[in-house]
This record gives sequence, C-alpha cells and structure tokens, in this order.
Amino acid sequence: MNPYEKLMARKRKWTPVQTTAGTCKAGAEEAIHRALALRH
Repeated sequence: MNPYEKLMARKRKWTPVQTTAGTCKAGAEEAIHRALALRH
C-alpha cells in the first residue's frame, strides 16, 4: 500500500457539528471574507 492509500484508508468521515454563537476576533472577519472570495 502506497503512502496515499494508507492516508486515505485512515481518513475519517467528516460530520458537521452544531456550534454555539460567538464573536469573531479582531481582523478575523476580513480574513474569512477574503477566503470566501477566493472560492468564486
């Protein structure tokens, strides 16, 4: 088994988790907007 297959074999399924509402740290909101803009 090559390293990629080994990594994929142990990869766990992603499950979304409910989070509690909070506030962004200073400057984090701008970074989030830039990251989301790169997706388009």
